[in-house]
Amino acid sequence: MAANGGKAGLLAFDNAKARPDLLLCDIQMPDIDGFEIMKKMSERQFAGGVVIMSAQSSRIMHSAVLVAQLSRQNFLGNITKPVSKEAIVEKINQMLAN
Repeated sequence: MAANGGKAGLLAFDNAKARPDLLLCDIQMPDIDGFEIMKKMSERQFAGGVVIMSAQSSRIMHSAVLVAQLSRQNFLGNITKPVSKEAIVEKINQMLAN
């Protein structure tokens, strides 16, 4: 499933018949940022893998990693934008290996 923005993503997650195994989350979104999404997913006890995507600075990416870890997310890493198909496949393979 895919959503354009954090609010739409949360709505899609809440209405899904089956919970996703992997969350690809951008840090900068128009309505709810990726930090808030991770908090909301923690509240929903999401146990799947989380990959953060962003074109932000390394300092912001480091902060996002800390937020993911502190919110007890199954953090698989980050992908710098522009995102490549190969980078996503690598993270999926990493999740499957665990």
